[in-house]
Amino acid sequence: MPKFRVLPFRHLLLVLVLIASIGTLLTNHYKTDTDKCPCVYVTKGQLTERLAGISKDKQSQLKTRSKDKQSFTRSSIKDVQSASKLDSREVQNQSKSDSKDTQSILTLPSAIITQSHVTKHVLQTTSVPNKFQPNWWTNHTRTICKVLGMNTDQRTIQPDMLAKVLVDDVHKILYCQIAKVASTNLGKIFAIIAGKFNGTNPDDIDSNDIHFKYNKLQLHLDFFPIDEVLNKLETYFKFVFVRDPFERILSGYRNKFLKPSSSYFAYLSNKLVAKYRTNRSQTGGVTFQEFVTYLVDADRKVPMNGHWQPMHEICRPCETNYDFVGKINSLGEDVVHILEVNKLAGIMEVPKQSSSHSFHKTDLYLEQYFSQLPKPLLLSLYKMYYPDYAIFDYEVPNVILNMMK
Repeated sequence: MPKFRVLPFRHLLLVLVLIASIGTLLTNHYKTDTDKCPCVYVTKGQLTERLAGISKDKQSQLKTRSKDKQSFTRSSIKDVQSASKLDSREVQNQSKSDSKDTQSILTLPSAIITQSHVTKHVLQTTSVPNKFQPNWWTNHTRTICKVLGMNTDQRTIQPDMLAKVLVDDVHKILYCQIAKVASTNLGKIFAIIAGKFNGTNPDDIDSNDIHFKYNKLQLHLDFFPIDEVLNKLETYFKFVFVRDPFERILSGYRNKFLKPSSSYFAYLSNKLVAKYRTNRSQTGGVTFQEFVTYLVDADRKVPMNGHWQPMHEICRPCETNYDFVGKINSLGEDVVHILEVNKLAGIMEVPKQSSSHSFHKTDLYLEQYFSQLPKPLLLSLYKMYYPDYAIFDYEVPNVILNMMK
């Protein structure tokens, strides 16, 4: 029988110290890697507790919680509710003093923090999810939608829910068109794909014609009976383009209210001023703070407009399972991918990224406008648009993230 040698105590102690040191290094790396995560609390104590202390038992509890049909499911939901329940007057009053209940909150559902999510953080310096990989977006959206407690049963969809989805029956492609997400340029591209324009250069199409002439020529999914809608959702290639939610909100405000493009938005500005302005001596159109107060008002009398309605409400990704989600800041390469997947490469001249798009300029605008918002109002807005951030795999811009800390 072989003899086993027992390690001396000092050697055993050295091994234990070495293991502890490795654990500390890994923990420190992990904390550093997750400090900037937009999907968890950003306060130091809560961040450490939420992520570094996660265990199998906690994961099991989180999975159980995710079954609850609510958008925000976690033990500390009361803090979020304390911010979201503020009515418009209370929110505006908070601009004079910080709210104790919201000083340390970055509100997100803890149910989203799973082992795979943790692994993503550990590997994020060397590994990036491949959005071009087949089924990546389908799997991602399905997972996030379930975590958020949203309906994922495609059979419950109704045609009017997908009125913004354009149909190309020849190539079997569906495109969901969202306002303030390069909808004009993408409308030009889809007009060529669907054969509504006899040409290869999207720039040859007049921008004004897209939303009138060509949009009327396009087939929309809500035109079809429900059995055909479900069949197309099951068998056609489906794509949508999205944009950072806060960027899109700001773009909608600046575009429609700073220089109203129609009498409707001038009328809407007056309605919002009458409802949400507290300083009656103030003149001028609706301010950004008044606009955001309108957005988060659960009892708003003015209907939500498609230029700032949450993107997941317009395109229903939880029920639709899009094959690909393109993003406005990578429009060119994403369009190329869509064409290649559908064997349409060479059908058109793919537009390049607009030279007028400046990420630095975008950050300046975000800081200029969102810094006007009291923190409780900003957090309420974030809660409202959080599903867009999670479903479409966006991180909150750093300039906004710093305001919410």
